[in-house]
Amino acid sequence: TINANRTDGGSNIALTADISSLGTNFGSGIPTSSLTNLSAAYTVTYNYLEHAVASFDGSSTLTSLDIDFGTIVLGDSISSINFDIFNLAGVNGVALDLTSISPSGDTAAFVTDLGFFSDLIHGAHNSYSASFDPASAGTFDATYLLTLSDDDATGASASRHTYSLELHLTGTAVNPTAIPEPSIIALLGAGLLGIFGFSRRSNLK
Repeated sequence: TINANRTDGGSNIALTADISSLGTNFGSGIPTSSLTNLSAAYTVTYNYLEHAVASFDGSSTLTSLDIDFGTIVLGDSISSINFDIFNLAGVNGVALDLTSISPSGDTAAFVTDLGFFSDLIHGAHNSYSASFDPASAGTFDATYLLTLSDDDATGASASRHTYSLELHLTGTAVNPTAIPEPSIIALLGAGLLGIFGFSRRSNLK
């Protein structure tokens, strides 16, 4: 039995080979040439695996994910947003590796625990988070291009595929607005009442 791995399909195949050899017959005491026919049956079994399927969604293929943190006041704490990377391959699918992360844009304004992984089996996922933490007011935009591949330990290297996912983070930060102290509000109110009372007395004269 010969076992082989492949990722693009296959089946059990039976092969039959006839092997002939030319020998010398010494039974009669006189060397003579004889033909010996040998037959052998071989069974070749292909264990084929499907390609991995990289996705940000657990039910369908989603290769681009946008996370918008909206508008925050600079200095306020903001909750992180979680996201997942799935391998949607079926039961015969190979594992998935994350081999490269290429960030661009305003990456200093965001924090994420996204990192490399290997051997993410079919039907499984890895969870990550991202948060918005700018140092100044403004609108910020960052992109993370992820390169993934079929697991390196599975199948012939020529048959492995690569995949791309894109994570896009955006957010806006504004400076805090000055809020008057309660005592100042009270003084302003008293002042307005005094002006109103003075104006009323003047009109009565």
